[in-house]
Amino acid sequence: MKKLSLKFDLEGLNFNGEDDKKNAVELSTSTIKNLILHFGAQKQGLVDDERRKFYKICDAFEKALKENATEVELEDDWFGFIKKSFREVKYIPSDLSRRVENLIDQVPDR
Repeated sequence: MKKLSLKFDLEGLNFNGEDDKKNAVELSTSTIKNLILHFGAQKQGLVDDERRKFYKICDAFEKALKENATEVELEDDWFGFIKKSFREVKYIPSDLSRRVENLIDQVPDR
């Protein structure tokens, strides 16, 4: 199991619309989910195993949000899928994605 912190400093980030009302945990979970979806779209979709991992990751994030948790426990293969998605997806970087990627990089490998 890997513990992923979902909280980061929001200072210096500017948002429009709905994102302006979200906290760091909501922003980090939505950023991770969106980047996984972009990864899948670039590959013409996620294969069955990846899709199941995505659903389980989303369930873990939803549970963390309901419990107002600042971190989430993920199975090693789920976390590996998140890292793979971030590593292989092509996207335009932003300060938000950089901060979320830093959270992912801070999780120690065993």
